[in-house]
Amino acid sequence: MINSRRKILMLEDSELDATHIEHALEKYYDVTVVGSVENARRKMSSEYECFLFDYDINGQRVGDQLLIESMKRGTIKIPCILMSQYDPGRDVRKEHGFAGFIDKTSSGWIDRLLTTVQAALDNSSDDVLEKILTSAGCIDDPLNDYDFGNDIFFTGLEVQSAFLRATTVGDLLRLSKDPEISPGPRAHLRDLLRAVYRQKQDRRLGRS
Repeated sequence: MINSRRKILMLEDSELDATHIEHALEKYYDVTVVGSVENARRKMSSEYECFLFDYDINGQRVGDQLLIESMKRGTIKIPCILMSQYDPGRDVRKEHGFAGFIDKTSSGWIDRLLTTVQAALDNSSDDVLEKILTSAGCIDDPLNDYDFGNDIFFTGLEVQSAFLRATTVGDLLRLSKDPEISPGPRAHLRDLLRAVYRQKQDRRLGRS
C-alpha cells in the first residue's frame, strides 16, 4: 500500500516539546524528528514537504540560519515553519519567506502549530483539515457558536455569500471544496475553518 501521508522534518532538541508536537501531528502527517543541526542537514531532502525547525538548538540560535542559508541557495522550495520560545525581534515571515512563526511561550501554541502546518500545506490537504475538525467534534456545530469578528466583512462578496449559505461547520467545509467558488475565496473559507478549530480547542482547555 502506498503511503500518501505528507512528510514533515522537525528539528527540535527538547524531548518534551518534540513529544507534544509529534503527538499532535502524527494523526495527520508522517513526522521525522531530529535533535541536532547536523542530523537536520543530513535529512533535508525532497522526500519532505514541510520543514519545522526550532529557533534555539542546544543553546544556540541556529535553526533559522540553517533554513535561511538553504533558501538563499535555492535548495529549499517547500514551506518552512520556525518555532521559538524567544522573540526573534523581527518578522521572519516577511523577511525570509517562512510559512509561519510559532511563539512557544503563547497559550495554545501546539494547536496553532497544527493549523499553521495545515495552512502551509493547504493546496492538497483539504482531507487533513476535515480530519482535524472531525477529531475536535466541530462538524455539526452551528456557525453562530463561533466568533469570527469582522473577518467576514473584509474577505469579499464571494466569501460573504458562501458564509451566509452555511449554517454549520460542516456546511462551510463543503463550500470550501466547492469548485464553483474561486480558489481565493475557498482559501478564505479554510482560514475561517481553522479559526473554528482554534476556538473549539480554547474552549475545551478553558482558555476562553
